Amino acid sequence: MKWLLVIPFLFFVNQLRAQDAARRQVSGIVKDSVGDPIPGANVTLVSAKDSLITRTDEKGHYLFSAVESAVFEVTVSCLGYRRKLTRYHYNNTEAKLELSPITLKAEVVALDEVQVQGKVGVVFKTDTVEFTASDYQVQKYDKVDELIKKMEGVEIDADGKVMFNGKEVKKARFNGCL
Repeated sequence: MKWLLVIPFLFFVNQLRAQDAARRQVSGIVKDSVGDPIPGANVTLVSAKDSLITRTDEKGHYLFSAVESAVFEVTVSCLGYRRKLTRYHYNNTEAKLELSPITLKAEVVALDEVQVQGKVGVVFKTDTVEFTASDYQVQKYDKVDELIKKMEGVEIDADGKVMFNGKEVKKARFNGCL
């Protein structure tokens, strides 16, 4: 009767050790076509049991510390290089796997068109300079002089005169009013 209890227990312990041994360390290096390491490349390992992501260090090395499956795919991608997918099938008992170097080929991306969008904060006209007040952060109920102090080239002297680039401002318009 004792053996009937001991045998299933031993089988269960053996299964736990087998699962523990199935976890492995997978590492490698990513290089360019000249042989220089590629730092900061994204490395993805995908298998039936795992989906892991890491980045290469400054020397191009990567490491996955707890990979469960011996059959997996490694995808490496980095800006300026063509993405590479490699499939691996290893012996299930190996605890550490050092993969052969993965070489990425350079990929030049040419842009057809670049659009830059923005709004103009300061507009210079022949005798007028226009500022957009919403471009400057001030407290909700601050006085106008707090806004003026933040505008480039605009100063308020001790007499309260508004100066722009060293010249006195004769007229100022706020919200369309003089």
